[in-house]
Amino acid sequence: MQRSLAALWPSRTTAVSCQENPCTRSWYRLSAKGRLPVGSEKRQGHLLRPMLLLFRLPCRQGLLMDLRLRQAGLPIGVVTGIVGIASYRLTFNGRANHAGTTPMDERLDAAQGAAAFILAVRELVMGEFPGCTANVGLVNLLPGAYNIIPGAAVVGLECRAADLPTFERLEQALLKRARAEAERFGLGLEAELLGRHLPAPMDSKVQQIIAEAAHELQLETVRLPSGAGHDAQSFASLCPTGMIFVPSVDGISHSPREFTEWQACVNGANVLLKAALKMAESANRR
Repeated sequence: MQRSLAALWPSRTTAVSCQENPCTRSWYRLSAKGRLPVGSEKRQGHLLRPMLLLFRLPCRQGLLMDLRLRQAGLPIGVVTGIVGIASYRLTFNGRANHAGTTPMDERLDAAQGAAAFILAVRELVMGEFPGCTANVGLVNLLPGAYNIIPGAAVVGLECRAADLPTFERLEQALLKRARAEAERFGLGLEAELLGRHLPAPMDSKVQQIIAEAAHELQLETVRLPSGAGHDAQSFASLCPTGMIFVPSVDGISHSPREFTEWQACVNGANVLLKAALKMAESANRR
């Protein structure tokens, strides 16, 4: 939804025809608190005003965020940017054959190439790309029988990095390693890009306002990137965007065990409110 709205929202004041854009009609209906009255889709030529600012206060941040805040005794994280994410389907192609009658040294076993690559992903990222992450969260061996050598191995690969040059280098390094492992075992490789979202830096002025707001509330801060994707990523190119982090207990995220202490929520909400007021005051002075 957020990416759809960001794609529709203009970077400057724009007159739109409701009848020409059914997606815009949906946005009108979803608009709240009178900014665009419900039913306005029936009239022509309404103005979509440019967004002035977007603040975001997410609680689910994961282990790295929780450790950095808790170990430093800091209650507020000022987000510097949101990581870029690339997702690939990699298919290692070998030759299916009977597992009992094919000698070990005569096999084109797709599972061997996939397994070698999976191990290499961790080695590569930890050794050459500190602060970045990569994950293999899906493996499918085909045809998938105990007594058949896998003729194909499908691997789901995702990688993340906080800045664009590193993101591009990481992506290419992983693909190069996949090709090398496929070649080592005499396999073919198909690489299909499924999705790619570039890193999104947060606005430097908004970062400073958030830090000042926290300081005025006597709350210490640390600056760090977001390792997870957020809807703010879709709006960063449209308007000044900022995010505030508060720690979750034990860094557990996207789980029924996820929990954020009430005081952490209060701290984050107060920083958000003060930062929004400070930005409004700054805009009014211009």
